[in-house]
Amino acid sequence: MPLLPLIRVQIPSNGYHWLVMVKIEENEYSLVVDTGASRTTFDLERVSQLFPEVVIQKTEEKSATVGAVDLDSALAVFPLLHFGNQIFRNTSIALLDLSHVKQVYFQLGLPDVLGVLGADLLTSGKASIDCARDLIRWRKRV
Repeated sequence: MPLLPLIRVQIPSNGYHWLVMVKIEENEYSLVVDTGASRTTFDLERVSQLFPEVVIQKTEEKSATVGAVDLDSALAVFPLLHFGNQIFRNTSIALLDLSHVKQVYFQLGLPDVLGVLGADLLTSGKASIDCARDLIRWRKRV
């Protein structure tokens, strides 16, 4: 079973978020782990800048995130996403304007994030989160 370390970052009011690293092409990016998010979502602007070869398909759907509603959304397929030894192939990722999330992280002095790891990938990889050890344990190779 592949294990992936979670990075615990402090936020105000004695809370914290977990970040996880995803490798896309040759670079690693931080994602916020959000088990309440139905889909894994990347920031539309950053994807456009970092991955000009990725085809972005606009959708008619409106989406919502914490702190923002009625957002235009898009989709993009990523050939490979590496979460440590867990690999997802040809994965459709939702793209949204996540500037509000990035701004909060910036104001708190936290690492820049590409997006959110949601329940879709956690479920398809049959992941479990070990809170005591700050780990994701993947039980299914996708």
